[in-house]
Amino acid sequence: MDLLEQGRLAAGSFAVWQHAVDVPEQGAQQVLDNPSEIDKMHSFYPSANFGGGTRPNPGTIGLGGYWGAYFNWNDIYVLQDNFTKVLGRHNIKAGVYAEKNLKTQPVNNNWSGALDFAVDSLNPLDAGDTFANALLGNFKNYNEANFRPLLMGTYWNLDFYVQDNWRVNRKLTLDFGLRMSHQQSQYDRNHTFTVFRRTCIPPRRCRGCISRTAT
Repeated sequence: MDLLEQGRLAAGSFAVWQHAVDVPEQGAQQVLDNPSEIDKMHSFYPSANFGGGTRPNPGTIGLGGYWGAYFNWNDIYVLQDNFTKVLGRHNIKAGVYAEKNLKTQPVNNNWSGALDFAVDSLNPLDAGDTFANALLGNFKNYNEANFRPLLMGTYWNLDFYVQDNWRVNRKLTLDFGLRMSHQQSQYDRNHTFTVFRRTCIPPRRCRGCISRTAT
């Protein structure tokens, strides 16, 4: 009767940073785990958009999305163990695999603000030229997100199996087993995900919400 065990316990982290992020000295992990601290990291000028008039392709000035202040890391914890046991004419194998995954990343919204200096005939202060509008401070509109949500998505993967190779006799060998897997749906620890669950809405409030059209 022989017993063989092979196990593994591992942890890893993948991180990406852009140097324009100003992380306070008290520690990145503590600050970035708190959504209310994310906005305090940004001290950039708004992007500027130019357009309209007679100038072809005047372009834009800005950080190009969130890359001027971008970070994300992905922590992974793995527990794996496999057993093999020979018992008479049986060769029994069993194993388990568990993985915890945590991804931290801010969303890509208009967190730094955006000025639009495009030519607008409806603006009484418009100079008729997009660059002249910028020099004079005549902007068409300004947009900025009031908050930059922080995503902390996490989930579990759980797997196990058991199988048996049974040598019934010299002419017959049975090989059978069972494998189970559970992959948890990703959820956000900061509750920024939005999903629709019809079961949470009373039926009397759903009348007329969904129409069915036959063709």
